Formats: sequence, C-alpha cells, structure tokens
Amino acid sequence: MVINEVFLGLNYTVKRIFPLIFILFLSAQLLAQDDDVQVVTSAGPPKGFGNFKLPRVNIRASCTVPKVTTSKAFRISYTGVYDAQLSLNFRIASNLNVGLGYKNALFTPQLYFRQKGLSTRLQVHDAFARFGYDHIFSDRGFVSFSLDAGYSYNKYTSVKFVHDTLNGKYPTYFGNYFLRPEISVYFLVEESFAFGFTFSYNYCLYPYDPKYNGFGSYADSKSTASNLIYEGVGYKNKANMGWFSFGFGFYYGFKKKTGG
Repeated sequence: MVINEVFLGLNYTVKRIFPLIFILFLSAQLLAQDDDVQVVTSAGPPKGFGNFKLPRVNIRASCTVPKVTTSKAFRISYTGVYDAQLSLNFRIASNLNVGLGYKNALFTPQLYFRQKGLSTRLQVHDAFARFGYDHIFSDRGFVSFSLDAGYSYNKYTSVKFVHDTLNGKYPTYFGNYFLRPEISVYFLVEESFAFGFTFSYNYCLYPYDPKYNGFGSYADSKSTASNLIYEGVGYKNKANMGWFSFGFGFYYGFKKKTGG
C-alpha cells in the first residue's frame, strides 16, 4: 500500500515538475555561457581548490524522507513518505548564492486511521526562494548552508468523513508560508556533478487542523490518538506543523564552454 502511495505521489509530481526541469535546464545553459569558472580536467578539480569558484549557475536537487516532529496532532495523524525539491541557483558574490525552486512532499495516514479504512493523503507543493553559502573544505567537496522561504499549497486527497453530511463542509486544501533551513555536504564525482547528503527542517507558519481531512470526525473516547486530537492537541492545537528531512542531495554546475 505504501508503495502505491509513493508511485501515485511521484506520478503526480513528475507531471508538474518536468516542464520546470526543462525550463531550468535551458535557462542555466544560457546563463552559464559567460561563467568564469576554472576549467577542470578529467583528472578532477585542480590543486588549490580553496580558491576555486564553483560554477556561477547550478541546479540542486534532493530526495529525502520527512519525519514529523512539531504538532502532536499532525504527528499522530501522518507519517512522511518523501520530500523532494529542485532549484536553480546563481552565485552572486564569492560563494554566496540565491535561487528559486519547487518542492513536493507526500504524507500518508498513521496506522490508527488506516485501520479505519482511510487513505487520505497530504500532498505538499512549495514554491520558494533560496539563500545559501557554499564552504569548500577540500579539493573534492563542499558544504552548503541555506535557507528556503516561500509559499506552500497543501491538498488532501481521498477525504472521507464518518458522516456523509460533513462532505463539502470544510475545504480539503490550505495554504501557508514556511521557512526551511538546510545543510548539505557534497562530494564531487565528476567535474561538474556532486553527490551528497542533506538535512533540513521544514517549519510551517500554520497549525494542523484535523477538520479539513475528516480525521477529527473519526474520534472516539477509547482511542489514545483521537483523545489527543480532541483534548487540546487537535482543534485547539496551537503548535505549527513541521518536520525534519534527511536524505540524498545532488548538485550540477553549468560550466563555460571552451574551444578545442
């Protein structure tokens, strides 16, 4: 069942992100024509990498697994499946860079709700601006510190209420702003491609509300999960949504073409 959820989410994402990938790739190729990066041979980056400038234009991507932390109501309702993002970035001074990107995440119900026959997924779509700094620590790697800030559109799918009279009473989507600090460690495997690990925290400026997905309508007095939702953690919950994400990161720099 979880595998089906992943494929459904990825299929949904690919249909929307492929045009973005094409646009980012074309834009980066054009903007990189006047890049001042040093030429790297097949043997790898040159000696003295500490003074080496990364390409002025680059694409960064990550695929991570989210772990819900803040908001007890959100934590007992959902578990993270994946959290993926893609951004186009520009070096503006030294190793400072800015960029624009898109992120998609998928969350599925916890066991308590799945046992009730619910498969209400939460799809997260984010558009963000990225502000980062790259610290080169060797001739083969660098650390990236960044902060993403943007707007998130969140959609519940397959919403099912315990009573049909509740259908259509509440919206099945909501929007919010978010902040996402991130640290990534990259290791160069080719002259313009790096692979590594990334760790981030996604903080939403919005509290979880179980009315929108119908979970609150399934509460009963015997369930620990539903008691938590009703006794000051759900409808009266003041904690904002948030999750940690850990996984793989990818970097591709667009280098100036040289003759010969």
